[in-house]
Amino acid sequence: NPHPEIPVRSIRMVANPDQAAVPVILGITAVKAGRLTPAQYGLLDQAFAQQEKKTNADLTAWYPCPLDWSGKTEPESALDLSQLNHKPAGKYGFLKVGDSGHFEFEQRPGEKVRFWGMNAAMQGPYPAKDLAPGIARTLAAMGVNLIRIHLFAASDLNRENTLIQEDGTLNPVALDKMDFFFSELRKNGIYIYMDWHDTMLFGRLMQKKFPNKYYAMPVFFNPEFSQVLKQFASSLFTRKNPYTGLSMVEDPAVALFEIVNENSMSDLRNSQGLLPENLDELDALWKQYQEAHGITPVA
Repeated sequence: NPHPEIPVRSIRMVANPDQAAVPVILGITAVKAGRLTPAQYGLLDQAFAQQEKKTNADLTAWYPCPLDWSGKTEPESALDLSQLNHKPAGKYGFLKVGDSGHFEFEQRPGEKVRFWGMNAAMQGPYPAKDLAPGIARTLAAMGVNLIRIHLFAASDLNRENTLIQEDGTLNPVALDKMDFFFSELRKNGIYIYMDWHDTMLFGRLMQKKFPNKYYAMPVFFNPEFSQVLKQFASSLFTRKNPYTGLSMVEDPAVALFEIVNENSMSDLRNSQGLLPENLDELDALWKQYQEAHGITPVA
């Protein structure tokens, strides 16, 4: 912007009607001055200083662009994309796969659904309750209409935000934060994509000692592990959210459930460090499968 002192209220792109034209905007960011505290601007300056050491790019003409998570984007302004979301999320019923093979909502048959989203991982699903409304509004203003809740039961960096406590029970403080955040996302038309098994603290859930705190691969073949995971899912997904009055399985704002994240059976023996008893169990199951299907035993 060659005239930063003049407020930009709108941008118009005009193409020659006699020629084919494709308007392209590489990037436009606008921030109102004074939104951050002096301490936050200080951190931003430090970040820019560190970045300058890592690159040869000339940043002298760049303008600071702090992200404001307080949800103060002017409603219906050029920077507010939240009007694209239907509010609340779930107002058109549950998500399903239509006859065309595309996502659609129950009450909008034949109309394709597109999601544009991001992860809220580790500590992400547990923002402080005074910050959650602003975060949800900011995400909606950015055009986000789906949030994937990822690694939500893996983090134990912050005891207050640890979902699975050391005794294997669900942490009521963390649950309250998650419930409130979900209700704010819902209000702003942001759907929930819920992970299930994406790194569970099985040692806590089962009250056992394992080689590491994320020891989980036996869940694919061991009945005790799988039963514990089912119990965890039942306790979390069927409980009522006090802010919505709905459980996750009842709420159409919870659009997707992911059963397993990334893990596979392809290299259990070499990469996952299974306990000897788990390896013996897996070998026995493999032999049973081969015999049941008339397969010549393969080691």
